[in-house]
Amino acid sequence: MIKPQIFSRFWSTGLLDREDLQTLQAQEWTRRTVEARTRFQMGRGFCVLASGLAARYGVSDAEEAQSTALIVPGDICDYSVATGTEPRARLVALTKSSYLWISAEQAIALAENAPNVLAAILAQLVIDRAVSEELLFSIARRTALERTAHFLCELEYRLRRMGLAHGGRFRLPMTQAEIGRHLGLTPVHVNRTMQELRRRHFVRSNGSGVELCDQQNLQQLAAFSPHYLNLSAGPSDQAFDA
Repeated sequence: MIKPQIFSRFWSTGLLDREDLQTLQAQEWTRRTVEARTRFQMGRGFCVLASGLAARYGVSDAEEAQSTALIVPGDICDYSVATGTEPRARLVALTKSSYLWISAEQAIALAENAPNVLAAILAQLVIDRAVSEELLFSIARRTALERTAHFLCELEYRLRRMGLAHGGRFRLPMTQAEIGRHLGLTPVHVNRTMQELRRRHFVRSNGSGVELCDQQNLQQLAAFSPHYLNLSAGPSDQAFDA
């Protein structure tokens, strides 16, 4: 049976009871692995990222990719089964990743038999849409420095609630080009903004390791508040204890 921690985001919606959680765990999940910089081949199904880091890309007719979302462990990879629509974006693993998959038929049966699970899925869709709107606002209105600071604050928060960031430290295995495609910046601009954040002693980095060493000032610079990452009006850091 799948460990319950992977369903922390489902649980954090406050819409599930323990029986719902056990129903989720008991599904006939298939674990699939994707190599770094490789596109997910999910077929018609429903999946949750189990490990690694992935990005959702929109691609223009000119094949110019723009990252529209980052997927971290515990996130739903694609909502097309839940919404009854066709997948429109590419999902690419940024590191070697794995995901849990069930068929569309299994997912539909799960939604019919466990309506609280469906409610939790739709709640996560609402949150993920808010994340996309925040990214759009960043690209439209924030400076490159503010944009990068906000990106780091948000990612640290999302990883921390899954137990993947500690004391402001986490892994960021993205190239400057990949960060740039997410934030609408050139790799050179990403490099300059990271240098400035290091100069201000807001951030330390060593290879793929990042430490937010002055989170208060970094959040102030970014005007970051995690309220949009939660269903409730205020931020929730309640530990997963199911």
